[in-house]
This record gives sequence, C-alpha cells and structure tokens, in this order.
Amino acid sequence: MAFLKAIWLISLCMAAASIVLMMVLILWRLVRDAAARRTGKRRSEVTQVLLEALEQPTSDTMPEVRIATRDLPILDDVIGELLDVVTGQMRGRLVDILRSIGAETHAIQSLRHGSVTERRRAARTLGLFRSPAGADALRRALDDPHVDVRIAAAEAISSTGVAIALPDLVVSLRIGVEPPSRRLRKIFRWLAATQVDALLALLRTAALPRVKMLAVDALAHSIDYRAVEAILAVSGDASDELRAEALRGLSVLGHPAALPAVQRGLTDPAWPVRAQAARCAGRIGFAQTGNEVAHLLHDDAWWVRYRAAEALLALGGPSAALLHQIAGEASRAGRIAQLVLAEKAAA
Repeated sequence: MAFLKAIWLISLCMAAASIVLMMVLILWRLVRDAAARRTGKRRSEVTQVLLEALEQPTSDTMPEVRIATRDLPILDDVIGELLDVVTGQMRGRLVDILRSIGAETHAIQSLRHGSVTERRRAARTLGLFRSPAGADALRRALDDPHVDVRIAAAEAISSTGVAIALPDLVVSLRIGVEPPSRRLRKIFRWLAATQVDALLALLRTAALPRVKMLAVDALAHSIDYRAVEAILAVSGDASDELRAEALRGLSVLGHPAALPAVQRGLTDPAWPVRAQAARCAGRIGFAQTGNEVAHLLHDDAWWVRYRAAEALLALGGPSAALLHQIAGEASRAGRIAQLVLAEKAAA
C-alpha cells in the first residue's frame, strides 16, 4: 500500500511540475513577445525620425535629431534597412546625421564588447563612416574569435578602400581550408580595385590553392590584362579546383592568349576543368576548338555535356550546325543538344 502511495505522490509531483513548467514557458513567451513589440515600435519610431531628418531641406546646418541613448542599439538594425533605400547624396547626409547622434561611437563600442550578432552589425555600420577611428576598430576586429565578425570587418574594410595587407587578411580569415565563399570572393574583388599588384604577388607566392583561387577570381573581375599571364601560369596546377578557377577567370577576361590553356583543359582528367574549358571556348569564341568541344557532348559528366552544347551554340557557324545535327540523335548527346537549343529558343 505504501508503494502505491509513493507512486501516487510521485505522479502528483510530476504533474504539478509539468504545470509549473508550462506556466513558466507561457510567461516567458508573453514577456518575449511584449519586448519584441516594444523593440519593433521603437525601431519604427527611430526610422521615422531619421527619415524626417533626411527629408528636411538641405542646408549648412545639421538637422537636430533626438534619439535616446537606450535606442542606440536599435540603430544597427535601422541602418541596415535604410542602406537598402538611401543612395547618392542622401547616403552622405545620413552618415552625417548618424555621426551627430553618436552612432559611430556606439558601433565602435559594440564591436569591442557586444554579442556576436551585435559585433557583426557594428562592423557593417562602421563601414559607412570611413573614419580613422572606425578603420582602427575594424582592423582590430580582424582578430575577433568569431569568423562571421572577422568576415564582416573585412567586408567593411575592403568596401571603403582602406589599405590592408593581403597576407594578413588571409591569416585573419583562415582562408584556404574551405572552398571560397561568395562573401570572400566579394571582399577580394573589392580589394582588386586598389591592390592588383598585391593580388598578383599573392597568386605567385601563396601556398594554398584555395587562396590562389580567390586571387584568380579577383584579378579576373578587375579586367586588368596584366593578370592573364599569372592566371595562365596556374592553369596547369596540380589542384583540380585551381585549374577550373583559372579557366573560369580566363573566360571572364576573354583574352585570346587563353587558347592553349583551353585546349589543354578540354582533355583534362577532372570533369569540372573540362566543363570550364568548354565554357571558356564558347565565351571567348575559339572556333578552332569546335571538334574538341563537340567530343565533350559524349562526356560522362552531365555538366560537361551541357557546357559543351552551350559552347557549340555560342561558337556559331559549323559548330552550331553540328549541334543542330546532333540534336536529332537518340542519345544522351542528342538530348543535351535538344535541351540547350530549347532553352535558347525560349530565351
């Protein structure tokens, strides 16, 4: 009997604990939702204050903007939203207004002491001000323990044209372990506007293929033909990824000196390299590679067949005629030819 009573008491305690826990969760949800509503309301009010200041007639006098100190953390969110709609002279005016209310100082403090999310937003905000103090804070953030903050700081630095040593950036961002991301590619493309020579040196001296891949991509999009020779030099590298990246870069530059690399790439053992070689042949217009490209319509890799069909169509003349002829075949080469021709007709 005592055993049954103990079971009953334990069950009662568990039921009571479940009810208490549920009440705590409900209360926490109510508090969280109320805080979110208050924050949303304040965000709208701060946004409205800034927009009204921007709409005031331009003069030598800075419009008076009153924003409570407690609302400064909201500015990072608001600034991100305004940047999507404010351009030209209005953006410069916005920066002046934000500086006058202490947004830059707050961002520097947040970048040093905030949470990961706050530090990331603060880095983006500091990219607006282009000041020595902000640049120093961003350089320090390149040593942040969290990779997202380091990348955000690098984005802000590169977008403002502040000088930064590429080897130091490679070390700070731990580049070379993972494939280059879009964000890293964007950073290096921004740097290419002012550091072509440094990128050329990095391409020649970097030990890791994935570092060289970023340099190739940035140099190609700089459309600086000094990069052609350097990219050709790595088009025969032992790394499949780097060989493919080199051909991708050569197709962007569109230089006729790429022909030997393209011809070599069309027979490369790695399918991504063959695909990029076919694409490069079509984009630059190497009509003399038509037969080699047509041979790739029978490749085992789908993407190689697809890029080869695209290239034949882009080459025009006999190559395009051959593609139309192959489209009549009941084979995988014929099917990929039909697909590309149908896409062209629908475009």
